[in-house]
Amino acid sequence: MIPKKIHEIGLDELQALVAGSVAEGRTIEYKREMPGKASSDTVPFLAAISSFANTSGGDLLIGVEAVEGVPTALPGVEVANPDQEILRLEQLMATGLEPRLHGVGIQLVRVAEGRCVLVIRAPRSWVAPHRVGRNDKFYGRNSAGKYPLDVGELRTAFTLSETVAERIRNFRAERIARIYGRETPVPLHDGGCMVLHLLPLAAFTEQHGVDLSDYFSKSKIIGPMYSLGFSARINLDGVVTFEGGHDERSRTYTQLFRSGAIEAVEVLYQGEHGISLPTYEQQLKDAVARYADAIAELDVEPPLYVFLSFVGVRGSKLYLPDAFWRHGVPSLRDDNLLLPEIVIEQKEFEPHRVLRPLFDMVWNAFGLPGSRSYDEEGNWIGQQ
Repeated sequence: MIPKKIHEIGLDELQALVAGSVAEGRTIEYKREMPGKASSDTVPFLAAISSFANTSGGDLLIGVEAVEGVPTALPGVEVANPDQEILRLEQLMATGLEPRLHGVGIQLVRVAEGRCVLVIRAPRSWVAPHRVGRNDKFYGRNSAGKYPLDVGELRTAFTLSETVAERIRNFRAERIARIYGRETPVPLHDGGCMVLHLLPLAAFTEQHGVDLSDYFSKSKIIGPMYSLGFSARINLDGVVTFEGGHDERSRTYTQLFRSGAIEAVEVLYQGEHGISLPTYEQQLKDAVARYADAIAELDVEPPLYVFLSFVGVRGSKLYLPDAFWRHGVPSLRDDNLLLPEIVIEQKEFEPHRVLRPLFDMVWNAFGLPGSRSYDEEGNWIGQQ
């Protein structure tokens, strides 16, 4: 793998590979031509990408002349429409690999007039192993290049994938228990809480961590879900922002962990008649967008696991301006409402569409068919 971020790779880095005779191996592979549409072209391409993802990650360079795996020249390939070609490769990976592989980056490096080398970086995947659907094979890599995984290697890969998913769910369960017991980064007011977790899959790999050394500045710090003003401080876990002063009890806080995970908590205001869910749905929609942007700025790739929880809410009622519904909606019977995760697979997404299944489930808990923040066609209409 070229020892630079993919967007920093240029002609100098490619020329250094040729000058240094950097041979193909565990983290790099060269191809002379772009993959065509026939299976004989697409299978080797998908095999190379999946082998990186199933092992340690790596770079596939298209447009490089190589002899016995050693690069000798950079003739490049003709790419008349770069955006269209990148989209074609992304669609090929999306439909040709199972499960879908996330976080792949593509960089076009111009090497001559009208010709370029494509650098395709596949990160190590923590939902591996990925199968090439067109030949039903799994691939790994070693110093000699890619090879089909055997039964023992497949068993190990599947076990590792299950372990990472279990870590994510265990982290959420532990944090909910701490919040329920008011073991929080800042002291909270009494009352039931709404809890939002954005947990990048990469945050639960043994090798992952983010650099927060320059994060503690007002221009970058992400605030609580809702606050007219907030304080911030560094703590053992990372950076926490919260409403009010340092020695006061707070109504809300957001903890950014050193792993890139985010926990946002807000004590629910129930008022005289109960909880106004549309108000909190708006806050959640805006918060997920802000927090996902913050995670991206830390160079943490998707997918992101999103969890929504309500802690200590037994007896809470739903407030709606309709008198009929206000008197007819039952109160919550469970102390904790822990909704299943949803997964954000891409950096670009629409928060209201991603979150709708969770919003509907909260309304279901009150005995109602679904969120009133959407019209009949599923469009966001906000507070009603």
